[in-house]
Amino acid sequence: MIRFLSVPRLCQLTLGQKGRDNITNLGAQAICELLQRSNGMPDLASLDIGLKTRTPINVQALLTNTPRLRLLHIRSGVFDEDVMNGIATGTLTPQLRSIMTDVRHEATDILQMIERRQQNASMTLVDNTKQVAEFSSIEFSCHGYTRGSQQSSVFRERLASLKQAAPRLSIKLSFN
Repeated sequence: MIRFLSVPRLCQLTLGQKGRDNITNLGAQAICELLQRSNGMPDLASLDIGLKTRTPINVQALLTNTPRLRLLHIRSGVFDEDVMNGIATGTLTPQLRSIMTDVRHEATDILQMIERRQQNASMTLVDNTKQVAEFSSIEFSCHGYTRGSQQSSVFRERLASLKQAAPRLSIKLSFN
């Protein structure tokens, strides 16, 4: 059914599945095609893709086609360097406030994205209107660090500094 759906004025979209561990036949390509048929869903503010897909979802295509997005929950999406840079600078989804994903990423890359986004958000006041929104909630799975390692220590210091600078920001990074 989704292969024929077009919803250009949609503000909220949730795609889920009954069995949490089941892999859906609905692929990442079908989701991107839905966006294309819907003229990029320019009014979409909330996108929750709780589907476990066979191939990772192209986060770049999703964010490019959803300029007003505020909340993104994407179970099978990979945030590559270009996506993280686009989010950090606000060139992708400048109003994005919340990200949740289950795919594991490098914790230092996530922290760098958050730090840069928060810095850009604090500097983008034009006519008393924020052009880039600050994050309110970030939830990522991350590759683990060896407890007591220097890398782990530096990470903890950066995370503590970030939380102190942005006390309203909820950051949940789980390590596997």
